[in-house]
Amino acid sequence: MPSAVTPNAAVRDAARSILEAANSRAALPADVAVDQFRPPCTSDWPLVWPTGTDIAKYDTSGYPKLVHSATGDDFFTYQLSPELRDRPGIDLPSAA
Repeated sequence: MPSAVTPNAAVRDAARSILEAANSRAALPADVAVDQFRPPCTSDWPLVWPTGTDIAKYDTSGYPKLVHSATGDDFFTYQLSPELRDRPGIDLPSAA
């Protein structure tokens, strides 16, 4: 896997779809192996964690449940936690 895989998930997904289609038609170039484009990807985590001040502006009546959902409710529990759990340098309890 190249070390500079794009952190853009939509671009990675589109590229993988094309490569999977080529693979299913036995049309991959000879020097391309499926493990080069199948997960897991090794791109750097592009996110800079927001500070408490950054988050506070969204913890208002204008964004009902946004902060709670992203820091402790179902979205955090079932979507974010599994994705972040094994990432190096991520302190999951402090991310919530």
